Amino acid sequence: MSITQKVANIVESITINAPASRVFAALTQSDELLQWWTGACTLTSYHADLKAGGSWVMRGADSDGDPFEINGEFTLIQAPHLIEFTWRTLGQTEANVPFTLVRYALEERLGVTTLTVTHTGFVRELDRQNHAEGWKSVLQLLNKYAQTQTA
Repeated sequence: MSITQKVANIVESITINAPASRVFAALTQSDELLQWWTGACTLTSYHADLKAGGSWVMRGADSDGDPFEINGEFTLIQAPHLIEFTWRTLGQTEANVPFTLVRYALEERLGVTTLTVTHTGFVRELDRQNHAEGWKSVLQLLNKYAQTQTA
C-alpha cells in the first residue's frame, strides 16, 4: 500500500477593475490568454474545449527558452463565475506525479471582480512553492490586461 501525503494548497486573490465576463474571457479565450500570459514564460499556443470533460493544453517556453507543455481537463464550468480544471506539466506522468486541481472563482460587485485562484493536490513542497510564485505573477499580468481591455 502506498500513501501519498499532500502539501499545503495555494490560495491567491486579486481584485480587478473589470466585470466578471471580461475576466472570464481573458482566462478562457486563446486569443486573449496568449496576449497576457507572459513574463517568466512565453506562451506559444493554448487550445481548450471549454466544457466539463473538455481537454486543454498550453505550450510555451520558460525563461531559459526550454519548451514546456501543461495540460488537463475541465471538471466544472459555470460562466462567468467558476472554472475548475486539472493541471499537469508534461513529464510529471513519468515521474508518477498526480494531476493537481485549479479553481478560478470570480465574484463581481458593481463591475469589479475578485478572482480567487485555488490550486490543490501538490505532493511536493517545491512544486507548490514554484506554482505559488507563478500564480502571483500571472494574476498581476491578468489584472493589467483585463483593466486595459475595458477602457
